[in-house]
Amino acid sequence: MNKKCIFITIILAILLLCGNVFAASNNYVSLKKEKTDNKDEIKIIVSIKKLEKGALGLQGTFDYKKDDLEILETNVLNDNFSLTAFNKENGKFIIEITDEAFFDEKLHLNDEDVLEVVFKVNKKSDINLKDIKMVDSQLNTIESEDITLKLSNNIFLLIIILVVIIILSFIFKNKKIKK
Repeated sequence: MNKKCIFITIILAILLLCGNVFAASNNYVSLKKEKTDNKDEIKIIVSIKKLEKGALGLQGTFDYKKDDLEILETNVLNDNFSLTAFNKENGKFIIEITDEAFFDEKLHLNDEDVLEVVFKVNKKSDINLKDIKMVDSQLNTIESEDITLKLSNNIFLLIIILVVIIILSFIFKNKKIKK
């Protein structure tokens, strides 16, 4: 019984810690973080997932604590798209498909990284992508759920879980010794 409790606690700890490490996503858009050579910077990659009718455009708003993070630069990562607008003050952006790609028969792209945003990190804080809308080749607007990407470390949570595991193991050891 005690081995099961410890095993379940370890699995839960791993799941809790890994939940914030990987890319956050919803049905059509995902975010992932990448490190840069500068330890005070982080890259956030916006990706679109394959749409049956192809993607013509994407818009959204980065929401974050302005004291903790600062947008340094933005780069389009895919030649099929162009960054039509990006407002550093409020985090709003619009990405549209290029004219060349619009007339290409291969409009139905696979999952694609489309935008890279480099942030200066003053203090680790969450980044939200909200008001996400995509337009497909039939001019349908597809709204997506807001996405939160956690940049904060969960080391405190890991320490608490490890302490609980150690305490549980001592409790179960002492019960075996008394029997």
